[in-house]
Amino acid sequence: MSQPYFEVTYRRGAPLAAYYYLPRRAGQKSHRKEEAAPGLLVDYARDGEPIGIEILDPEKLTLAKMNHVLRALGQPVLARADLASLRVAESQVDSAIERSPQFLSRMAKARAAIRLGKGVKLEDIKDKRPRR
Repeated sequence: MSQPYFEVTYRRGAPLAAYYYLPRRAGQKSHRKEEAAPGLLVDYARDGEPIGIEILDPEKLTLAKMNHVLRALGQPVLARADLASLRVAESQVDSAIERSPQFLSRMAKARAAIRLGKGVKLEDIKDKRPRR
């Protein structure tokens, strides 16, 4: 593999785990793992060459932190757009909810209730949160 790439695992629309594959020769496998920064574990091949970075908390990954590790490994740095795969899941979940039959049914019922005068204005809802 000659080009680096991300592999992201999602759970309920949020990135659960991520791995950044670095360029490697065919057949190279992880021989040892080392923490390069909090939440970033670098996999090294038997010959000591870095072959990937495990990202333990993808939602908290910053571009600066990732690029710091990549520079230390002698790898090309990333652009902000390269981290997009770690951020898109939320909008995908919102879209899935908005298309779900249950959501569409509830919205239709709510709109019908409002047309019949059974709705409540937001201004009429009392704020029950404790004041600070």
